[in-house]
Amino acid sequence: MDKPKVNNQHPDYADKQAKRDVFDAVKGGTDSIRKGGKKWLDKYDGELDQDYEKRLNKATIDGIVMGGIDTLTGQIFADEIDTSGVRIPLEWIENFDNKGNSLNAFAKMCQIESFDGFALILTDMPANNPDLQQAREVYGAEADKTFNMRPYARLYTANNVINWDFETDPQTHTERLVFLVLRESNQMRVNRFEYKDIVRYRVYELLNNVVTWQLYEEKKKGNDIEFVLIASGILSNKTEIPYATVGDFCDDPKLLAESRLEMKAYEKESSFDVCEYYQIPTLWTKGYEKEKNGRLMVGAASHIELPDSPDADVGYLQLDAAGHASLKATIDGIKSTIESRINQYVNEAVDKTATESIIESKDKKARLVVWADDLKNAINKTLRHFGDFAGIADVGTVELNTSWKVKAEAVSVEGGMQTKAEQPKEMVM
Repeated sequence: MDKPKVNNQHPDYADKQAKRDVFDAVKGGTDSIRKGGKKWLDKYDGELDQDYEKRLNKATIDGIVMGGIDTLTGQIFADEIDTSGVRIPLEWIENFDNKGNSLNAFAKMCQIESFDGFALILTDMPANNPDLQQAREVYGAEADKTFNMRPYARLYTANNVINWDFETDPQTHTERLVFLVLRESNQMRVNRFEYKDIVRYRVYELLNNVVTWQLYEEKKKGNDIEFVLIASGILSNKTEIPYATVGDFCDDPKLLAESRLEMKAYEKESSFDVCEYYQIPTLWTKGYEKEKNGRLMVGAASHIELPDSPDADVGYLQLDAAGHASLKATIDGIKSTIESRINQYVNEAVDKTATESIIESKDKKARLVVWADDLKNAINKTLRHFGDFAGIADVGTVELNTSWKVKAEAVSVEGGMQTKAEQPKEMVM
């Protein structure tokens, strides 16, 4: 029997990952771009290796796309998420991922990672064990608190979601996820001073309404890789894989076009720097004999003594820089285009929703509004998974306090209409 190739990728993964590579390189900034070398900065025909290395190590990127991510995320999180309608323990909201991040902080991380195309949230729970079972017999439900038996969220970036499959339910005719493979790479301390890279694969499968999971660890044996099953189980209280996505599995990076433009500006600016370098004036002489007159001295307090011959001459050679201004203008134009496109996303969302009904079809909404809706839906779906794991029938929902929601509420107040949050409470006599 063939050994399972757990690291196999979905047919669409490679194509999407190639696009994510461009976005991630730009998002990573100058160090990330330089690390990519010739992948992101072509070497000129005839350019010496040493000259290319100098050019590569001097080329910089402005970080316009990364600044755009901060701007757009700030519009979605104009204020903290409204969790007043959520009915789960407060400590779960304050530590949503079991790593100390609140629901608001976790949601912001999800939004930032979703610019890669999508982000996946997995709902998990500590594994049951014999010690817990024994403690439950003695302490009952209190044992769950001692062993931290509570649902929590895991965040996976798009490049770590390597395989998946959907099927249509024959009864409900709805499409549902039936297979999911998540790659996990972590550095683990193997002794007091040393660390080791550990690669694992978390596999979920839905069959006959039963969700199973397996955890494999990658082991290298010579030139071969073996996948060792280290844990497995069944989610007895779930009839679906407990995931949610901010975006869709096959979405392109949200700022892919802007990333390609910034990469283009990076390449053109590197070429422009070379032009500027070679435009520096170079001294030349004719008839000057170094052996006879010594090393040539040039400076404010020096002069060149030419030989007494009719063809002796001296001067400066300089390339024509007449086209430099237009070349620099094209680079600045690319950067301005990126900034204006990002600003347009903001203006579409704020101006549109402040004056029109937000209840409209997804294809008619401003893109930033759609992205915010994707995030809200993913968080609310994750809360439902929390409820399934914890046995809470109605966990409630969150509301995002986006910049356009804040503006719309301000417009309502100016027009004499108070929002629900601003209406005065009834006085208690």
